[in-house]
Amino acid sequence: MKNAANPTKNPDISHLNHSHSAFHDALLTWFDRTARPMPWRKSRDPYAIWISEIMLQQTQVQTVIPYFLRFLTRFPNVTSLAAARLQEVLKLWAGLGYYRRAKQLHLAAKMIQSTHKGHFPQDFLQILALPGIGRYTAGAVGSIAFGLRVPVLDGNVMRVFSRLFAFKEDIAQPAVQKKLWQIADQMLPAFRVGDFNQALMELGATVCKPVAPACGICPIHRWCRAYAENRVEAYPHKSARKKATILQHVSLVIHHNSKKLILKRPDGGLWGGLWEFPTFESRCRKFSSADAVRWVLENMGLKVRVLGGAARVRHQLTHRTMCYQVFRMRVVGRKLTTARRLPFCGPHRYESARWLKTIEDVPIGRVTEKIAAVAAVERKS
Repeated sequence: MKNAANPTKNPDISHLNHSHSAFHDALLTWFDRTARPMPWRKSRDPYAIWISEIMLQQTQVQTVIPYFLRFLTRFPNVTSLAAARLQEVLKLWAGLGYYRRAKQLHLAAKMIQSTHKGHFPQDFLQILALPGIGRYTAGAVGSIAFGLRVPVLDGNVMRVFSRLFAFKEDIAQPAVQKKLWQIADQMLPAFRVGDFNQALMELGATVCKPVAPACGICPIHRWCRAYAENRVEAYPHKSARKKATILQHVSLVIHHNSKKLILKRPDGGLWGGLWEFPTFESRCRKFSSADAVRWVLENMGLKVRVLGGAARVRHQLTHRTMCYQVFRMRVVGRKLTTARRLPFCGPHRYESARWLKTIEDVPIGRVTEKIAAVAAVERKS
């Protein structure tokens, strides 16, 4: 797909001698010989490729593989995914992060089931119209599964192009990325487009890495202008990142006998639909045990006592650092089947509460796993 003309001058790609296939042959031969074995590469099933591409967004391959295998065992096709409850999908996704991906995956499966009779669409624009699918994912699924002549452009490919053309503009800028999409389109071969796209991504992930790229084994270094200049690590150019915002929280692991209280977040917003220990933002870095006991009584109507000292958990998001003080508590008095009142989390109120022996029975996020782990250590000490 061609982009509209951009007023900024495009880099010269004539040094690739694009009229013949030497560049493509070198890259594809390398890919055929060295491509990492991945379960989704064994198939041209668009469903499996789609699931893998969604999981791989901002997540490393080795982390994704066991999730992918479990997910396809439980949901082997679009029909089974569309028929599932969202909570079951979120539970299988728990630990991968960026949970909006799982929700949109579920929505897209329902749309494929209703609009396309359970068959994954083969048209690029129809793929692009599915919830949670942008131009990159549509290009990856379309080219790999169906051989559509469409490009891909992720962070790895942008880095390869930046070095290949000694590209001096900031690749984080939308206007520059628009230009890179046009270049990606121009560079597509006449055949094996899906393999070519995968080869570019594989090259960026394994050879043309951000730090200490392995130029000596790069199959296309003879075309690389940054390599010719001996300035490979000077590319790509990016604007300085903003410092992450630090947010302070208090998280309460409240016990009654062998069960712990866990609450469901509302569907919208960060970690929507997941379960967690009662958690709230704190304006101060140090929240006292007395403050925590008072908060539980005022907001939940529960009388508790604190068990031991507070532990600390740190969880890094892209633009936010989440810091948690973790208090272990025990209910004082009669057993309650649920919390009397559901407290607020951020601007929203929790939707429901349960007392569980095993919190893994409901979908939880990675930060809740961390909090449970430090609370378990505190209990043993």
